[in-house]
Amino acid sequence: MNDGVYPRQLAPLGFDLMSQKPKRGDRSRRDDDRYLFLEALISAQQKLYISYIGRSIQDNSERFPSVLVQELIDYIGQSHYLPGDEALNCDESEARVKSHLTCLHTRMPFDPQTTSQANDKVMLVNGYLRPARLVKHILNLFSRCRLPYRKLCRWKRYNDSGHIRYGRSSRCVCR
Repeated sequence: MNDGVYPRQLAPLGFDLMSQKPKRGDRSRRDDDRYLFLEALISAQQKLYISYIGRSIQDNSERFPSVLVQELIDYIGQSHYLPGDEALNCDESEARVKSHLTCLHTRMPFDPQTTSQANDKVMLVNGYLRPARLVKHILNLFSRCRLPYRKLCRWKRYNDSGHIRYGRSSRCVCR
């Protein structure tokens, strides 16, 4: 449901005479997509989940939702308020409702910021709980202590047949 992707914007075909001179009542794909979005809203009886990619993969810049999604979020923000926000003015209440509706996920599903007690069940189902805990554990190890520096020395030794045998010995220089 990203901006520019939905509703679809298709270039008109060269042989499509209806798109060159549209008349009232002609079918529009853009209007069809708007109608499908409205049908999806009406069909959702208990829960509705809408997602879009909010950050670019290349440079992590912000990307915007579809116009339809943004209109829905704006409408809900302007017409509803959270319990306890009765005394706030309209702008503050709208900002709190919008932040309550939206959820920002990290780019990696096993990011330590994502792991929490409430999120553990979802991550367990998806198979990301163990990698997330492992990443968190490794980050804790790196933040608590320094790794010892190991110096690798090469040595050579002649074996019984006269051939040179190379090996490595390691010893801890710092503790």
